[in-house]
Amino acid sequence: MTAIDDLFHDPEYSPVTNSEYLDRFNNDHTYSTHARLIHGQAEHEAEIFVPNQANEAVLSAIEFDLKDWGSDYTKRRAIEKKTAQYIRHKVAPTGLMGNATEIADRLESCRNSGVLGFDISSGRKMVKWKEKCGLVKLCPDEARAEQKRLSRRYAPAVEAWLDEKQRRQFQYAVFEPVNIPFGQLKAGIKAAYDELRLMLRHQSMKAVKGCFTALEAPMSKDGKSWNVHINCMFLIDGHFDWKTIRAEYGQRIHFKSTQDMIAATTRYLERRAEKTGEPVNMSRTQVLLAAFREIIKYSSKHVSDKSEGGKTDAPAITDWQPEQFVEWYAAHKGLRRCRSYGVLYGIEEPEREPLNIQWIGSMDYTSQNGYAFTINRRPSIISLQGDKSTSSKQRDKRQMRLSDRPPPDRR
Repeated sequence: MTAIDDLFHDPEYSPVTNSEYLDRFNNDHTYSTHARLIHGQAEHEAEIFVPNQANEAVLSAIEFDLKDWGSDYTKRRAIEKKTAQYIRHKVAPTGLMGNATEIADRLESCRNSGVLGFDISSGRKMVKWKEKCGLVKLCPDEARAEQKRLSRRYAPAVEAWLDEKQRRQFQYAVFEPVNIPFGQLKAGIKAAYDELRLMLRHQSMKAVKGCFTALEAPMSKDGKSWNVHINCMFLIDGHFDWKTIRAEYGQRIHFKSTQDMIAATTRYLERRAEKTGEPVNMSRTQVLLAAFREIIKYSSKHVSDKSEGGKTDAPAITDWQPEQFVEWYAAHKGLRRCRSYGVLYGIEEPEREPLNIQWIGSMDYTSQNGYAFTINRRPSIISLQGDKSTSSKQRDKRQMRLSDRPPPDRR
């Protein structure tokens, strides 16, 4: 599909990718005035959004991109609803978790409907959800919001620290103690962090000036224990001999060198550039930061999201025994899964940039049809099942007419 910026008339708008959405509203879990307006309850007709020639190009581009963008949401909703049903029908009847039904209800009602809009300055799509569950460890979209929050908080600090000296770098490592038997997960997580702190104090780690860590505790691939491991990003200033550290800690710590990270991230960016047309001409710091963001993204990813997406062979949450789920959930209650040390400790989250949002419609989810999008005062409703009454060629002609631009090359 053609990149969305190819459909914009105004060059000030930037590209919008499927994963680039801002979900930063709905603190009170209620509709805003804009939402009530869009749903036909307006008291002041003059405030209702009306498509016109000035905003038609943006609307056409957003409409053209909604199916791909919404399909990601639909996949994550399917995982969340599956998790809710598992908790309701498998975990709750055991009586081991008093609030199991409440958690299932929150997952079921999460992000079923919302108000659709875009930021006028960037063209990025926005959603103000009617309800969000707030369950970071169980909801794929809450996990994604956490990833974005962590990136906003730490990435600028890492960039500034690296830029102060040319030789500074960071080193990725996975610290993996022995697997933890069932029934001992909470104690095993504590022991893993205690051992990591001791390792950071060791003489061999004196060049490590800061550290960002993210805990993962999925079930092992064989389904017989917990695979507790801590993803570590070491900020290094000086000589760092990771081979010596590896020899001391054996197979429990695995390193990926800075050069390997740069090479892997560059390959990833090149593959992405083939789809988006973006040039790959990044500095060492920018590549390292891209790697850092990917590590945060993967480390914070929802456990079942990884399993469903084929990212791991470990069993998904919904394949666990109810007793195992209760142990896992209890061990994570109140746990800070992501932690920082040294120069990264105490970093404040930066203020968010001001937004100028234009609300334009709504999106609604059903388990049968996925998300359907309605853009206010436009003739069609877009669903992820596709417009079966209109061929691709006809849709291309319609887009060309709306945006005065050639249709995408479908070769």
